[in-house]
Amino acid sequence: MEALAAPRDVEVTIRCRNGELDEIWYFYNVRGSVETGEFVPTQPDGAKSNCPANVKYLPKTGTPPSTTVTSSTGTPPTGTSTPGAPFSGRGTLPVTSGGKTNGCIISGGTWYTTGTCATYTATASDNGFTLTSSKGKCAVTNSVLICSASVTDPTVFTTVADKLAYNGATEFYTSSVPTGSVQAAVSVQQQATTLSIGWKSS
Repeated sequence: MEALAAPRDVEVTIRCRNGELDEIWYFYNVRGSVETGEFVPTQPDGAKSNCPANVKYLPKTGTPPSTTVTSSTGTPPTGTSTPGAPFSGRGTLPVTSGGKTNGCIISGGTWYTTGTCATYTATASDNGFTLTSSKGKCAVTNSVLICSASVTDPTVFTTVADKLAYNGATEFYTSSVPTGSVQAAVSVQQQATTLSIGWKSS
């Protein structure tokens, strides 16, 4: 934290997901217009840093075979994540939450626990794959999974242990388990309910 803050003389906000570095926020006030004004460093406002004492730093693309964490005692414990086979062809996206399968991701990218699962097409791209439903391509936009005709830059996903992974993490979140006709928005930002997303070929 000190090393990041020192050049600007103000604090920064460091956000983690599952103990892994996810993003760093720098805050500025603007004197004048955004296009031509002066950006002045300022103290954070809003969300605070949420990282643990020991932070894992993983590459943003692909799934690394192993990661190393430096602990406060200087001992570097190691952990491994097992990459799974990429999703391919056509299939559905069943959801697991609380240790059991419960519904699936429907065509707009939301979690639905009743009705028919949507069919997705998984297409190889870079080091992973993209997903497309009848609504359009899928992307994580403003931390939320959406599938829409308005998506022009689809997210490249990977798999870990046969689960859908975003930036190497298989945990997705929502505020609560949807029931009845309710659809739940699926987020990559931590919320009350954790879920994972699998693949069932069709």
